[in-house]
Amino acid sequence: MATGALNVSYSDSYDPYMQRARKMLAASVFVALALFAGALSGRHTVTAVLVAATWAFAAGMMVALSQAAADVGTISLVTLLVYAAVPQPPERAIYGGLLAFAGGLLQTLLSVGFWPLRRYLHQRLALGDLYLELARTTITPATATQPPPATAQSTQAQNALANLDNDHSVEGERYRLLLSQAERMRLSLMTLGRMRARVDREQPGTREAATLKAFVEICARVLRSIGESLRAGVPASVVPEDLRELRDLAEELREEDETGPQALAFKRDARFQMDALAGQLRSAVDLATSSTPAGVQAFERREARKPWTMRLSGALATLLANLSLGSTACRHAIRLSVCVALGDALARGFELNRSYWLPMTISIVLKPDFTATFSRGVLRLIGTFAGLVFATGLFHVLPAGLHAEVALIIVLMFVLRWVGSANYGIFVTTVTALVVLLIAMTGVSPKDVMAARALNTVAGGAVALLAYWLWPTWERTRVSEAIWTERGWRAGWRGPICRPPSTGRSRNQERQPARSA
Repeated sequence: MATGALNVSYSDSYDPYMQRARKMLAASVFVALALFAGALSGRHTVTAVLVAATWAFAAGMMVALSQAAADVGTISLVTLLVYAAVPQPPERAIYGGLLAFAGGLLQTLLSVGFWPLRRYLHQRLALGDLYLELARTTITPATATQPPPATAQSTQAQNALANLDNDHSVEGERYRLLLSQAERMRLSLMTLGRMRARVDREQPGTREAATLKAFVEICARVLRSIGESLRAGVPASVVPEDLRELRDLAEELREEDETGPQALAFKRDARFQMDALAGQLRSAVDLATSSTPAGVQAFERREARKPWTMRLSGALATLLANLSLGSTACRHAIRLSVCVALGDALARGFELNRSYWLPMTISIVLKPDFTATFSRGVLRLIGTFAGLVFATGLFHVLPAGLHAEVALIIVLMFVLRWVGSANYGIFVTTVTALVVLLIAMTGVSPKDVMAARALNTVAGGAVALLAYWLWPTWERTRVSEAIWTERGWRAGWRGPICRPPSTGRSRNQERQPARSA
């Protein structure tokens, strides 16, 4: 149960609760299946190596789907390798798998137990105040002696969102985009306010003055709706006619008339600001609607409305498209499968103590790119030795007994989830000490555990780095694929991505930089 809870905790994140629950439940299922398969296959060396190699290839291919799928693949592979070293009869393997699933389910319940308590309330209120202040200053005539509109509210919103820098969830991105759109609108509104003051001073009563006045009044109404929506936590009540009227008012300044060059330049500048502001308002309305608790629930319902057969077919198409040596995911899967099989065979052949740590280290260290593999390999070695030294100190300083060990496990698990994601070296140091404590609770001598972990970690890291040296995938060869993948994702394309699609242009034309916006 502790193993299931520990492995499933790595799938916890800052995602919305529904997405988080689905991801952690999937991790619970795969960890339980991996434990069952490992415990069954471990009785025969050849079977265990073949099962580990097959599972490693599947885990490597998960890189083609998403980072969350790749993480679940790595976690389940580690679980399989660990429990393949402790073969069990079928009934015991089933019982162990159910216990691991129960531990993962408990971890999931603890993660989503605070579902009614929505996060981001402080950030939402700060952004609501910013948009309400923008609405108020929009209809106020601008003067050269005044600071930019909503300066104090903008500073407060930036301070409120400062702790979301490492939050890459969908909700966190929405709030950062709302702040970005507000900052853009501040500049547009300030420029448009100066232009309106100028036309009121030099050409009062003209059609341009009336158009600008009507435009800023509608902007203020839309901004007020966004601010009230964010503060109340309900979708924005923006009338679609207001957004259409903003576009129509901008079109009025495109009509040609017999005016001088100075007036034409003024109208061109005003059109530019009006077009930009109208687009920013439409984007802010969509973001505010999706950022409220009701909007988040609606977004999750739309995501879950897609039939599971379509989701499965999309994932299968992506995997099939990447079954090629030209795919980074396929090369990583082959490299991982061969190295895990080789490491497992070597560890079993030499009958190393705690031999599963050798292939487990390979599966954790080996990544699709060289930089991540090298850095994780070095940090894995440093963190392992630091964790062993730390665990040794704990056993010598603290009193022996079950209560002290349980308290240490609680503290180490807290540190692991608190700062482990910030640095892989800290993560490895903490998890090494945690594993030594968990094994020591079963009556095994800590000294034997530490020696075996050090030896297998060094051997596994060496195999992973040697494999990447023999068959590397350099980052420069992945730039084109990564760029096309990102562009396709931002464009809303969810099809399989294996290579950049052809544009129908020659290679020389492809190398020319784009000149349009």
